[in-house]
Amino acid sequence: MYGNGLAGIGSLINYLSQKGKIEENPFELFSEPEDTLIKVLFGARCHEITLSKGLPGIEMYFLFRLKDKSFSEDSFQVMRYKEAIIASIDQLDHLIKGMQIRELNQYDLSIWNGWSGVYLYLLQVEQLGYIKEKIAELTHKVRKIITDKLAEEKVSWLQLEAWWGFVIK
Repeated sequence: MYGNGLAGIGSLINYLSQKGKIEENPFELFSEPEDTLIKVLFGARCHEITLSKGLPGIEMYFLFRLKDKSFSEDSFQVMRYKEAIIASIDQLDHLIKGMQIRELNQYDLSIWNGWSGVYLYLLQVEQLGYIKEKIAELTHKVRKIITDKLAEEKVSWLQLEAWWGFVIK
């Protein structure tokens, strides 16, 4: 969804607009695909946890949109983006709680396809100050998964991404 889909394209459009590289309003350009992303999110149709293909990737788009200064803090769009982010955290929590050990272990430590990307996404959401207790619980859970994987795996370049995530915190 993010790596090669709507959320990534929408984030690029928003970024280019913020940098003054396109004159069109990102909301006007992307309103229909944005509705699709919201339907995917609120329809609980995404069962993937990675940044490249899952909930964190979709939500990176909404994080980018929240940084758009053309919306007032109490606008309908900002409220919609905040609700989308909160819904993604609930879904991510539900997905992780429902996973068996085997399913948890299918993800590596990379940012793009693994736990480090999930962790960095959670750190971004944590900065917003929404649902602090749920974010703290989920961040702790993901950090434990990462540290357990670091302890049991041989040293590799993938671990470097995981360690970098801890340095940022």
